[in-house]
Amino acid sequence: MVGEAGGSSRPRWAQYNRRLSHNESTLRHGLKEVRALAAALEATESMTEAAGVAFRRSADVGLLVGQSLESVAAASIYLVAREHGQPFPLAHVVSVSPVDRQAVKSAYSKLVREFDAAVAPPLPTAFIHRFASAVGVSQSVCRLATDIASTIVGDGVHVGQSPTGVAAAVIYGAARSCGEAVTQEDLADVAFVSVVTLSRQWQRVKTYFESSGQ
Repeated sequence: MVGEAGGSSRPRWAQYNRRLSHNESTLRHGLKEVRALAAALEATESMTEAAGVAFRRSADVGLLVGQSLESVAAASIYLVAREHGQPFPLAHVVSVSPVDRQAVKSAYSKLVREFDAAVAPPLPTAFIHRFASAVGVSQSVCRLATDIASTIVGDGVHVGQSPTGVAAAVIYGAARSCGEAVTQEDLADVAFVSVVTLSRQWQRVKTYFESSGQ
């Protein structure tokens, strides 16, 4: 009887071990994907580590069920970046991910609900430094753009507008004011918006440069 019981238990243990092995493999693959995305986005190490923690939590509570691990990895980076006040445009995250925009948005929504994350919509000011650095303008341009963007946010002019589009338009205006050459096309590329969107936002915010004497 003992032999029979032991024999009957072995398949169950084998199945359990296979499940553990599968879960560990999935976790390793997911964390590798998080690091690959973080590297492509040039995220900070602290942000990368936090995204890894978010992915682990997602796996622990079963959020990988019905979602690809790639979409959860991308959503983890996107969420953590916003929580750190250093958001990436969603289109930027999608551009370095093997999954599409809808998959990332779906996974992100599940993470926000599951973790009860209080994530406010990003402000234009949150994108200024990254966009300015990407197009190679000076610190003087970055400071002026930050000041103007802060005023715009204070006036509520950004509400209902693309925050990345506003940020790019403000950098464009600041560069013009400082006599530095940067094209709308280059800024649109780093902001992941169309030139049409940037031009529209520039028409909206250029009065701030005119009124400030810049």
